[in-house]
Parts: sequence; structure tokens; C-alpha cells
Amino acid sequence: MKYTDEILKVCSLLKAKGYPTYIVGGAVRDTFLGIENYDVDIATAANPSIIKKALARKFKIYTAGEKFGTIGLVTKKGNIEITTFRKEGVYKDFRRPNRVSFTSSAEADSKRRDFTINAMYYDPQSKDLLDWHNGLSDLKKKEIRFVGSAEKRIKEDPLRMLRAVRFATKLGFKINKKDFAVIQKHSKLIHKTSKQRIKEELDRILMDQKFARGLELLDQTLLLREIFPAVDNLKKVKQSKDFHAEGNVFKHTLLAMKFADDFDLIMRYALLFHDLGKVSTAQAKKLAERKHISFPGHAHVGALIFEDISKDFPFTKEEKRKISYLIKHHMDLLRNMQLPLKVLVKWAQNEDLGDLIRLRIADSKASLRTDKAGHLVKKDFGEYIKMFKIWSKVRAAWQLDLISGLKVQKILKIKPGPHVGFIIREIKVRQVQGSIKNKRDAEKYLRLRALKSVDKARKSLDKYQF
Repeated sequence: MKYTDEILKVCSLLKAKGYPTYIVGGAVRDTFLGIENYDVDIATAANPSIIKKALARKFKIYTAGEKFGTIGLVTKKGNIEITTFRKEGVYKDFRRPNRVSFTSSAEADSKRRDFTINAMYYDPQSKDLLDWHNGLSDLKKKEIRFVGSAEKRIKEDPLRMLRAVRFATKLGFKINKKDFAVIQKHSKLIHKTSKQRIKEELDRILMDQKFARGLELLDQTLLLREIFPAVDNLKKVKQSKDFHAEGNVFKHTLLAMKFADDFDLIMRYALLFHDLGKVSTAQAKKLAERKHISFPGHAHVGALIFEDISKDFPFTKEEKRKISYLIKHHMDLLRNMQLPLKVLVKWAQNEDLGDLIRLRIADSKASLRTDKAGHLVKKDFGEYIKMFKIWSKVRAAWQLDLISGLKVQKILKIKPGPHVGFIIREIKVRQVQGSIKNKRDAEKYLRLRALKSVDKARKSLDKYQF
């Protein structure tokens, strides 16, 4: 097992002073899995003051966690956290123990950890692996299992339920069957955790390559119902088979998420929430002599529901703005390529339109249409793809800064003022149109504009010649 020289040095220095010291947690787990992990945790029998004395001359130290026995080191390849073996008291606030006492026993320290795969201790010098909870066996079985009592671990810190889902998602593991049932039983305890911490875990799940599986696990563990009841309510909303043979709105949403591999975090949240408004806008009617359910105005209603969610959860200002925009406008795109210049200029200025088109494609791919006989109808996304290409082209043209305000003033011999900005905008419109492609074109246009202005002035003066 390979670790950086800094890690080996820390373990060596502390062991040389007579304190058993081990690499522990994710760094050991990931090494067995062949995953690189530079954020390393070290556990030792040395107390914080001894750790500082032993390492202060060799490393840059930070002490934010010293109260709980943790000293941090800054290295070129990531931070190293060194924590004294400890026992913990009662978790009265569902996050931190009311007291921490240091111990010389690594085994006692292991009993406070969350999952068996995170409770293995490795000595890089002797090559010994201490594994009191069969973490290595669980790694081989690809199983997430709590250390000791799942109920106790969850009641200490309910966020561990979300962490179980995150690790199962990230590693492609299953959650132990008994522990899974305990999570379901205590899913309501997630409300004891701050929204900030919940959001951080959700972000990690949604940014994982297997995020769609993570959402399924959140649903199956009943955590999704507790965290986002508005999303869980989508299960109650039926859809007609003519446009949505995939099933209810929740099934549609999960299917859409499977077409979002290249989406960033904001877009994945937007897709998760895009149909929230369907719960209250469903209307049954007939379309082409078939039963049909429509959802007029659901995009606007969904954006309002998300605004309420964003008041409860700490979405950033940019996340709120863009998610709201994508939800509100996801039904706006017209599949019509006869685009006047005015529309193209509007598109060119909209930095979010490309993502709106991409979201619409994922939404459409998850909307399974059928004919009157109930057979699936193959859908053509060519117009959306063409729309995206047009937007990409006009957006790139708009973003080109081909001429400066000073150059405009010099060529036209005018003073600074708002009119300079208007002229630059006029040039950008022509960039979108395609008549101006480079700096030479821009300057040529300005000189022609100046000549036309002079000629216009001369013609107006001709009236007064005697």
C-alpha cells in the first residue's frame, strides 16, 4: 500500500516517540479499492499537545479541531488530519458528543466510527491491518454496514443515513439489508440535521457519476420523502400514455435523470425539480379521441415551488437564479427554425439558453409517446440539436469583443457617452447576423458609418447653399 512521504513521516515520528499510530478511514478503504485519496486521516495514541510538539517544526499546522482531538497538517498533496484515539459521550444534538475523552486504545476508537469499511487501521511500517469490524470482508462483499448498532450510529448523527447512500452510490455497493431497514425506520430523524449539512451530502450524491442510482436509493430508504416531499408527491401524479407511457411524473423524472450524464450540479437539481408544478395543475381531457392529461402552467408553478424549497435549503444565489430560470422556461422552446434576427440577438445574449435546450432534450427523451395502438413512437430530436447549434454559434459571435470604446471614439471622432455603448451593441448585432466577423470588418463598418454620417450632413447643408 503506497502513501506519500509526508504521511509515512508523520506515522514514523509519532511511533518513534512510543505512540501507536495508524492510517485510518477513507484512505485505507480507497487504497484497497485502487482509488487515489490525498485527504488522509491518521489516528494515534498521542494527545494533541504531543502531536503539535512532534510535528510543528516539520509541517504547517492548523488547530480548528483540537477541541475534539484533531490536529491538521497542510501538505502539497492534500491535508492530513491526525486525531487522538477517543471515546465519545452522548450525542445530545444529533451531531456532536457532549464530551470526548482520549484513550490509548485503537479498538475503542474504532467503535465510534460510522461504517465498517471506514474503520480499518493500517500501520504503514509494520504493514499490519487492524480490522475489528470486518471492514475488509464488507469491501469484498461490496456492502455498506454500520459499525456496531445501526440504530445507535444513526441516532448519534442522522446524517450518516445520507452518507450510507452516498458511499453506496459512489462505490457501487449495496447497503446491508438489516441496516437498510433501520434507515427506513428512522428516516424522519434526518430533520434533526441542519439543511446545510444535508445539502452538502445531496450535492455529493448528485455530482457522482452514478447519481441516478443515488436518487433511487434516496427514494428507497425513504430519505427523499423526508428531504424533498414535493418530489415524492410526484408519485401521485398520473400521466397519459399518449405522451408519457413511462408512468407517473416521478418515474418520468427518474428516467430523465438517466439522460443527464453531462449535466452539472445546477442542471441536475433543475431536472429533479422541473415538473414539481404538475401536482396542482393536472387536467384530464381528450386529445385526438384519446384520454389525455395536460398540465397547463406547470412550469411557472414549479418555479414557485422551488422558490419555497430554496428558502429552506442553502442554495447559492446563482443556483437559485438558474434553477428557477430552467424550471420556469423548460416548456417555452418553440420547435421552429424560422428565426428572425431579433430572436437570434435575444438568444445570443442568453447564457442559459444552451442549458435550457439540453434540459429540454433530456425531458423529451424521458417522455415516451405512443400511437393509438399503444406502440412507442420514435421521437426526433434533430430540431432541438439544430437549435443548440444555432445558439452556440450566435452566443460565440456575441461574446467576441471586436472593437473597444476608445476605437469607436477615435474612428467616429466622438466623445465618450452612452452612444458609444449603443454603437458597440450595433456591431455585435451584425456579428450575430454574420456580416461582421473580425476586427477588420468592425473597423471597416465604423468608417463606412462615419462616411455615411458626413455625407448625410453634407446633403442637409446643400439646401442652404446660395
